[in-house]
Amino acid sequence: MMAHDKLFDLSKILEVPTEQNEVMFVRNQSVAKAFVGEKQRRLKRAKKRAEARGEVYNPEYKFEAKDIGYFHSIPVSSKANGQSFLLHIQKLKISML
Repeated sequence: MMAHDKLFDLSKILEVPTEQNEVMFVRNQSVAKAFVGEKQRRLKRAKKRAEARGEVYNPEYKFEAKDIGYFHSIPVSSKANGQSFLLHIQKLKISML
């Protein structure tokens, strides 16, 4: 789909030279959880679900430091519903897996 939209160009697969480190690009959805807007959306959803069950909404906030590492954000629009969102992409060394 992204190649069709000309966001990426697909080339033939080449063997990685043995003296080079292999890398992989992955979508990391947990990066979004670090942003305030995402936290607010998640809290709002949790409140709505608790109220639907007839429970009192009482969120517990506990700060947890997390090292995310470097990432790129790519703005994308859904063709199905037109909604915009960000793809968070990270480069991982294969040896890290």
